[in-house]
Amino acid sequence: MKSSFKLIKPLILSLIILGTTSCKRNIDEDVELDVDTSIMVVDAQVEVSMADIDNIADQAEVFTSVTKKTEDVLSCAVLTKDTTFGSSYDTVNIVVDFGTSNCEGIDGHNRKGIIKVTSVLDKITRFKKERKIETVDYYMNDIKIECGRKLSYVGKNSSNQYYWNLSATSKIFYSSTESATFNNERTYTFTSGITTPLDISDDQWMIEGDGAGTRKDGNNYTVLITEPLIKVGDCIYIQEGKIKYTVDNARDFTIDYGAGTGCDNKADLIYDGGTKVITID
Repeated sequence: MKSSFKLIKPLILSLIILGTTSCKRNIDEDVELDVDTSIMVVDAQVEVSMADIDNIADQAEVFTSVTKKTEDVLSCAVLTKDTTFGSSYDTVNIVVDFGTSNCEGIDGHNRKGIIKVTSVLDKITRFKKERKIETVDYYMNDIKIECGRKLSYVGKNSSNQYYWNLSATSKIFYSSTESATFNNERTYTFTSGITTPLDISDDQWMIEGDGAGTRKDGNNYTVLITEPLIKVGDCIYIQEGKIKYTVDNARDFTIDYGAGTGCDNKADLIYDGGTKVITID
């Protein structure tokens, strides 16, 4: 009996060590999982930031094109327009100035800095031939956003829908030591609202394309829209569609924007560990 007890003691000790090691591994995996999903959300927020800038440009365009007209828009920005009138197209230079201090908009987001928009519009229909956007010392929720976006009219597709090509570059500064870049080429198809150019509430866009960038942890990634994104009206959030992110040295993942209902900030984050509903602000 004594020798049996000697055999049992090492066995118990081994099981305790094994159990402790196993628990430690699971804890580490959970921590790693939290870090991964956190930065995935940050990646997805870049889409919202760019959609917000586009939305501001859309709203700025619908005001009557009167040379050097200035008025309050978006609850706290000052809008300045300078129109050059042409025979067929008018070129509208727009400056949306949120000032040098944070201003909280009606959507709850803080903004400061300047967004410049140059739009070439049909003289009669206000149909958009081209639009360029650039930011100057622009911040949203204390995150600096540098971007250049050019939207160019192409023509009609096989479904007789008007579409534009977008070429865009952006750099996001989260702090003095953390930043991310994102460049993309996309196609924007106008699927609804083309007959009411001065009313963006009934607009619907279908967005397709790809892109690439460097996330805030330094890893490179590529982006592919696997199911067309649907953006409706003046909502800054994407309401349908999927984007696949392929990331160097990290988990690949997909953002499915069909998780919520209507204009909301919910999406499904799909990765090899499961699915998680996330909030994108």
